[in-house]
Amino acid sequence: MSGPRAIRATCPNRIDLAGGTVDLYPLYLLLGRATTVNLAIDLTSTADVALIDRPVVEIESVDQQAQGTLAPGEIPSSGPLALAARAVDGFWSGGGLRITTSNKAPKGSGLGGSSALFVAIASALEKLDGRQTNPHALIQTIAEVEAGLIGIPTGRQDYYAALFGGLQQLEFSAGRVKRREIPLSRRVRDWFDHGMVVAFTGEAHFSGRPNWEVIKAAVEGHAGTLERLRGINDAAARAADALRASDFDGLCAAIRLDWSHRAELHPEVTSPRLDALVKIALEAGAQAAKLCGAGGGGSLFALATPDKVESIRTAIARHGAQPLDLAPSPEGLRLEAGEAR
Repeated sequence: MSGPRAIRATCPNRIDLAGGTVDLYPLYLLLGRATTVNLAIDLTSTADVALIDRPVVEIESVDQQAQGTLAPGEIPSSGPLALAARAVDGFWSGGGLRITTSNKAPKGSGLGGSSALFVAIASALEKLDGRQTNPHALIQTIAEVEAGLIGIPTGRQDYYAALFGGLQQLEFSAGRVKRREIPLSRRVRDWFDHGMVVAFTGEAHFSGRPNWEVIKAAVEGHAGTLERLRGINDAAARAADALRASDFDGLCAAIRLDWSHRAELHPEVTSPRLDALVKIALEAGAQAAKLCGAGGGGSLFALATPDKVESIRTAIARHGAQPLDLAPSPEGLRLEAGEAR
């Protein structure tokens, strides 16, 4: 092989501002067309992938403090090495590898870290293998491979944030995903640079069960579920319009609308403690607050005027949340030649 022997791939994580869940197959088909709006952030997922001479796959997860050596074709069904092993099975043509991964976001934070890591590993493997897949085709394959890992269909918004970065509107319809970049104008960037609060609630989120229950209810025609999904979809379209118009109040109203529908989507989306954290953020001055991802734990997102940020961070920290230091990431996937050890 004449290409590089080692690649470092780094991808941003994301905040779903509005429209999460409707990117799940087949929910967007039931809605006719669905919209998701997200923002890439500079909490990153990184994969260092190197060729080695031994016919094994050595995997180390730095943040999860786990490592192991797998035989060719060996795929753990679960655990901290399973994601990397699935990526190798789906994207590598053969030969020995050493893979070292790390996530800056807390595990279970609901910021798309595992999906971003999947993009990083798959992209590094393709680069080492001398291949370059169309981004939309790459995302489709990653989604299918990851669905095999977690056992249910996956949404695709996380992969787009990881690959492209920035602020984006994703429109899902039959056989198509349309990505529409939303400019991070100075005014909009200032909202997120100086008015955004993100905090890990301390409760790890797992989207699998609530997402599957929502899919089943929607497919079975549950009127309440479909009504809330339409409300989430409407909120996302409003959020995209507000961002393009630099309408701060309109964006905050759209985020509040999204959460009002999401909180009623499934009993495991929220809890009394998580509801309390959202309420505390609002009472401390946030103009909008919600949980990221499918809920059930993870991270709280709040948007406010800059003068209210410190009081919000203090108030939610007092109730057990861990404020995270982050900023928007205009850059998506970054590939660099690594060091072969």
